[in-house]
Amino acid sequence: MYFLYELANKVIDSNYNFKATCDDKSIVLQKEPIISPETNDSIVDQIT
Repeated sequence: MYFLYELANKVIDSNYNFKATCDDKSIVLQKEPIISPETNDSIVDQIT
Protein backbone atom coordinates (compact mmCIF):
# COMPACT_ATOMS: atom_id res chain seq x y z
CA MET A 1 0.00 0.00 0.00
CA TYR A 2 2.81 2.40 0.84
CA PHE A 3 4.49 1.67 -2.49
CA LEU A 4 1.33 2.69 -4.34
CA TYR A 5 1.18 5.86 -2.25
CA GLU A 6 4.76 6.75 -3.21
CA LEU A 7 4.11 5.94 -6.86
CA ALA A 8 0.94 8.01 -6.99
CA ASN A 9 2.80 10.99 -5.56
CA LYS A 10 5.03 11.00 -8.65
CA VAL A 11 2.24 11.11 -11.23
CA ILE A 12 2.35 14.39 -13.15
CA ASP A 13 0.68 15.76 -16.24
CA SER A 14 1.43 19.01 -18.06
CA ASN A 15 -0.84 21.25 -15.97
CA TYR A 16 -1.19 19.69 -12.55
CA ASN A 17 0.79 17.99 -9.82
CA PHE A 18 -1.08 15.03 -8.38
CA LYS A 19 -0.60 14.67 -4.65
CA ALA A 20 -1.57 11.38 -3.07
CA THR A 21 -2.99 10.91 0.39
CA CYS A 22 -3.73 7.48 1.78
CA ASP A 23 -5.52 5.95 4.73
CA ASP A 24 -6.04 2.30 5.67
CA LYS A 25 -8.55 1.60 2.90
CA SER A 26 -7.91 3.90 -0.04
CA ILE A 27 -5.58 6.26 -1.86
CA VAL A 28 -6.87 9.64 -2.96
CA LEU A 29 -5.25 11.70 -5.71
CA GLN A 30 -5.64 15.45 -5.40
CA LYS A 31 -4.91 17.81 -8.27
CA GLU A 32 -2.70 20.75 -7.36
CA PRO A 33 -1.73 23.43 -9.88
CA ILE A 34 1.99 23.59 -10.55
CA ILE A 35 3.36 26.91 -9.36
CA SER A 36 5.55 27.62 -12.39
CA PRO A 37 4.28 25.72 -15.44
CA GLU A 38 6.73 27.53 -17.74
CA THR A 39 9.75 26.16 -15.85
CA ASN A 40 10.72 22.69 -14.68
CA ASP A 41 12.03 23.82 -11.30
CA SER A 42 8.88 23.26 -9.25
CA ILE A 43 8.15 19.96 -11.02
CA VAL A 44 11.64 18.54 -10.44
CA ASP A 45 11.64 19.63 -6.80
CA GLN A 46 8.40 17.76 -6.17
CA ILE A 47 9.56 14.58 -7.89
CA THR A 48 12.91 14.21 -6.16
